[in-house]
Amino acid sequence: MFRKRSKKGMMDDLFDFLFTVFVAFFLLFFISVAWQGAAQASEQQSLEALSKFRQRDAAIDNLRVASAQGYNLERVDIEQKIAHSKVLGGRTITECGDYAAASDCQQDTVSLHATPNLRCVWSDETQQCLTRVRT
Repeated sequence: MFRKRSKKGMMDDLFDFLFTVFVAFFLLFFISVAWQGAAQASEQQSLEALSKFRQRDAAIDNLRVASAQGYNLERVDIEQKIAHSKVLGGRTITECGDYAAASDCQQDTVSLHATPNLRCVWSDETQQCLTRVRT
């Protein structure tokens, strides 16, 4: 029924088993490293896409508020405004009126106006930042 195995056969079986365990360990290690790298790359891409989406969403909201306040946006290139919007202290700045502090407004911290004829000016009366033509 049961045959007695020789030492040579037992050693051969032991080495086969150890080799299988060794190969399986390194194979699983390689697969886990590859999956972890892919997951981190996907996470980074997702975070970048989410950041871009939030910036565009906030810029569009800023333009909606400007439109509701009566600003004429017909001659404004909305895509360009959205692309040039920047984040300052958690707020998306699309135009001068989005600045919350007088110092940021006067310095035009995010450089909204690359053209030399426009500038941001803080109004003490309304406590808002306004766009003015340089004189």
